[in-house]
Amino acid sequence: MSIWIYIAWIFCTALTIWIGHRTYLFVRYGVRRDGEVIGMERRRSRRNRSCWSPKVRFVDDRGKAHVFVDSTATSFRRYAIGDVVTIVHLPRRPKEAQVFDLISMCTAPLIGSVFVLFFTFVVLDSRHDLTWLQPGLAWNVDVGLP
Repeated sequence: MSIWIYIAWIFCTALTIWIGHRTYLFVRYGVRRDGEVIGMERRRSRRNRSCWSPKVRFVDDRGKAHVFVDSTATSFRRYAIGDVVTIVHLPRRPKEAQVFDLISMCTAPLIGSVFVLFFTFVVLDSRHDLTWLQPGLAWNVDVGLP
């Protein structure tokens, strides 16, 4: 097995742990506020399709207004202009705010976890006999019947 598989496995694992820890910090210690969607910013995906991210305005404890564009873009418009959304940011970092919803908070950790599981099975398969994971082979077991 190539060393690159191990490097990819370690990299995906470390990146997923870092993203998961960052999400945990946002959920555990973040300040939640109401924000207002003031626009939808259009981005282009890799396949040259339109993706949309909400542009949100909120006011912090000091009364200062902040505007940010959510880092998660979707192929559909999740919000309409004027919608009130819950945002979260770390106490001294209002410029790093995110929309507090399932898509924004859980997409990256879930995708990372899928890659980690994939590379884990690739690494385990190279070190052990895991033929039972292959479809169709589980039915060819000799049970000792005449």
